[in-house]
Amino acid sequence: MASFDTDISISIYGESQSVDITNFGRIAFCTDDVGVGFTETYRIYESNADAQADSDLEATAKLAMAAFFSQSLRPPDIMVVPVTYTQHDTDLDALLAEYADFYGVVTQDRTDANVADVITWAAANNRVAIVQSSDTDITGGSTPNMFDTASTAAANRAAGVWHDDDAEYVDLAWLATILSCDLDSQSSVAHDKLLVGCSPPPSSDVDATKKGVVVGVDGNLYLPIKGANVMRPGTMFGGDAVEDTIIADWFKARLEEAVAALAIRQSNANSKIAYDDDGIALV
Repeated sequence: MASFDTDISISIYGESQSVDITNFGRIAFCTDDVGVGFTETYRIYESNADAQADSDLEATAKLAMAAFFSQSLRPPDIMVVPVTYTQHDTDLDALLAEYADFYGVVTQDRTDANVADVITWAAANNRVAIVQSSDTDITGGSTPNMFDTASTAAANRAAGVWHDDDAEYVDLAWLATILSCDLDSQSSVAHDKLLVGCSPPPSSDVDATKKGVVVGVDGNLYLPIKGANVMRPGTMFGGDAVEDTIIADWFKARLEEAVAALAIRQSNANSKIAYDDDGIALV
């Protein structure tokens, strides 16, 4: 039977699928201390027990995992990436192509040239790296040294920690505390972080003069302040505060995600972002 039913049409549009949200709380820990059974590009661990039980992680990598999970402030998980130290960039490129859901980068390696590759890779791929060195050329002010070179390059995507003990993962512990902050709900700073299981260098390694030399090339040190051991001054090699780089990245990412979600939502409601005041208001 003919009718006028089609003259009345009501459409109900649900929310379109959300866009990918950038994760600012995951660290990629690069190491060559894995067994032959670790054939994946990465593994993610949600607890120290899981990491310690993995027979494909060797002893020093497990120490690094223990350092990460010991922190009172830390992200919920960590990514371990098997690398060849002389080709950090190639291995990290392969990781990025397979799984880009990470933001921080730390390497177990302490070799100047290899660490410099990590700094360069982070700068080229909008990530943040923290590197560590015990090179006495840095504290002694002998140039060239890795911190001086990185500072001259004004790399505001990497921060350097001078520490006397290579086996103490101050870099990983510090980045864990920094990236534990949920920027969607609060903000924080990188300096004055307390690091569980880390000890300050002895005064014979870092006196007032050497401290000034390290800070002068935008390096960072874990030293006492009124009886509490903290990381200071919290700067990138380029001189910016670590949190400034991270907050800028977060702000850019969330803006892009919001605009993309708006465009998709409008299109899938058979509408659009109009080129008028209403469209401007939506954006």
